[in-house]
Amino acid sequence: DTRFDLTAEQREAITLAAQAGYFDTPREVTLSELGGELGISEQAFSQRLRAATEEVVLSALNMPDR
Repeated sequence: DTRFDLTAEQREAITLAAQAGYFDTPREVTLSELGGELGISEQAFSQRLRAATEEVVLSALNMPDR
């Protein structure tokens, strides 16, 4: 799937976050828990998720990459 220009790690992070309820209100899972699922730190997971989210949003709004 090349709809969005995501790395494999970014796609994995955003997919896991969505499936685990990270985007729900209230959140069903924390960044720390999600990072633990992948064996990475909370900070590393946060960076992957932020980068993936930015790419999806920019693409959805048909905006050029920064």
